[in-house]
Amino acid sequence: MFFMLVLLLATPADEIRFQADSCSYRKAMSEAVCTGRVRVRRGDARLSCATLTVRFDPAGKIMQLDCLG
Repeated sequence: MFFMLVLLLATPADEIRFQADSCSYRKAMSEAVCTGRVRVRRGDARLSCATLTVRFDPAGKIMQLDCLG
């Protein structure tokens, strides 16, 4: 199975797209964890890793991205 998550920030140029084999959202911890062939794209920037953890602030905005592997 393949998942894609799109997060819109202030402008379309700030749009962050995540693609991965699987993703889960942990509401209590305010984070999402994506695993397996993870791809992150923001504008012209590209990043790939095995596991991505996205941490959100209390307002739901991205606070931190952690890529491993």
